[in-house]
Amino acid sequence: MTDNGAAFVSFLFVTAIHALGGTSERPPAGITWLRGRIERLFRSFGTELMTLLAGRTFSNPIERGDYPSEDLAVHSRETLLQILTLYVVDLYHHRAHAGLGGEAPAACWTRLEKARGTVPPPVQQTRCLALGVELTRKVTRKGVTVLGNDYACDVLREMFRHSHDTKVTMRVNPVDLGWIMVRVNGLWHVAHALRSVMTGVSLADWRVTVLELRSRNRRNAALHEDLIARTL
Repeated sequence: MTDNGAAFVSFLFVTAIHALGGTSERPPAGITWLRGRIERLFRSFGTELMTLLAGRTFSNPIERGDYPSEDLAVHSRETLLQILTLYVVDLYHHRAHAGLGGEAPAACWTRLEKARGTVPPPVQQTRCLALGVELTRKVTRKGVTVLGNDYACDVLREMFRHSHDTKVTMRVNPVDLGWIMVRVNGLWHVAHALRSVMTGVSLADWRVTVLELRSRNRRNAALHEDLIARTL
């Protein structure tokens, strides 16, 4: 259940939910009490979690006062997502919940899972198509290049040799850069990274690695500046 914000009524958001086997519910705008459960969860985030983080923005400018939120901001999108996940999974789900008669959500889940079972999670390819980052890249003899890594499969090789099309649409799995999904002639195919070391590497970890490599190369280059100057 969501509100009627532009992000939640967008085609991409709705189709992603449906692709994963879910349903999207949006009560009429302006009637917050029809979204009581999700609104209360946001309040829990604000009163229990955000108070522990530097750079918080508070509920309004009056409450914020002269607190320098921008100067103290330290979290990226990835680290904030990790913090929210840890809070929900390891704290919120293990505390007594009034809406469940005092039972903890994790205990309720375990009890109902034993009694009724659960729906199997979507396969990785389905999750990638629903939640992956969509990009467009030119097809070369190496396949396609994403974030400095080359990806290839038989379909891309055939396309490079025989098709007049030069670009393909793809979906990148942000939790595993070892493979991507590419769309050729209306069908989706898996393309694997030519670097086997990329298997299991997340997008967040790869960004950190790239930044470290660039920083190291700049330091190494600085050591040779004197030699370069004398050579010139």
